[in-house]
Formats: sequence, C-alpha cells, structure tokens
Amino acid sequence: MSGLRSFYIDPETRDLEFDRLGQLKMVESDAEQTAERQRLRLRLGTRAGEWFLDVLLGVPWLELVEKGVPRERIRAEILKALHSDEQVERVESLTIGQLTQDRTLPIEFQVRLKGGTTLADRVEVAL
Repeated sequence: MSGLRSFYIDPETRDLEFDRLGQLKMVESDAEQTAERQRLRLRLGTRAGEWFLDVLLGVPWLELVEKGVPRERIRAEILKALHSDEQVERVESLTIGQLTQDRTLPIEFQVRLKGGTTLADRVEVAL
C-alpha cells in the first residue's frame, strides 16, 4: 500500500484543503497512517446514502438518533461501517460516548489493519 496518494480532508471542516500555492493538499498512505485514519473518520462521519457515488458508505445516523434506539444497534452499525473498510482486519476496541447538547457523538476506536499495524483514533460525529 506504500506510495498511494489521497486528497487531504480537514478533520474539523470535513472539506478538501489547499496549500499555500492554491493546490489541493495530498496525503501519502504510508505517512503515519494518515490516509487510513482519514478514510475511517469520513466513513463514520458520513450519513448512509449521502454520497451519490456510494450510497452504502457511512452510517444510517438519521435512523440511529431517534429516541429509543438501543445502544447495541448504534454499536453494531458503527462496527459494520469500520469493518466495511477494505484495510480493516478487525476492530480491537470501540467506545461510544454520550450525545452532547450540540448533537455531537464522540467515538473512540482501535482497529488492526491488514498489514498488521494498529490504528487508534477519536471521531466526533455531528448529528
């Protein structure tokens, strides 16, 4: 997987970012697992059906934020989204925080990638 390039997505704005020369910023997949981390953040932060090129990408957040949805179902959908990434071998840990007043759901995860490395990250999904 070494040498693959991807567009850099700002984790705060979830938008493409440009460098000082006005060119799209890129990340190398082998540069501290930035591309893998970015891809998993986007996978969790995207609402299922939101992206027309892949309607299966993401998590069905609109269904999951309704009152009475069991936390087990939310956990299962997040696990499903992480496992759907082609580089994730298994999810080592998953912690889902409480929904904040500004409707942000913190998620912490650790995954083992197919190359054998472990990747841990925290995502705050705006719902």
